[in-house]
Amino acid sequence: MILADTGFFIALGNNRDRDQKHHITRMVELMRRYANLPMDFADSSLVVLAEHLGHGRILTSDRRDFNIYRWNNTNPFENLLIA
Repeated sequence: MILADTGFFIALGNNRDRDQKHHITRMVELMRRYANLPMDFADSSLVVLAEHLGHGRILTSDRRDFNIYRWNNTNPFENLLIA
C-alpha cells in the first residue's frame, strides 16, 4: 500500500537506484499526459511508485484524480480510503 510519496523521494535520491533517470523521465511523461487535470510532481511520483512496486493500492483523499490516473497506462488504482 502506498501511503505517501516521501519514501519515494528519498529513493529517487539514492545513488544506487539504477532506474532514477527512468523514474524522473516517466514522471515528466505522466505530468504531460495528465496536464488537463493537472497532475503534479507528487501525484506523478505515486504513479511511478505503483509501477515500480507492481500494484496500485493507495490511500488518498484525491478521489477525482486517482480515479482517472492509470499505472502502467492501463491499471486503475485501488483507493483503500474508499474501498
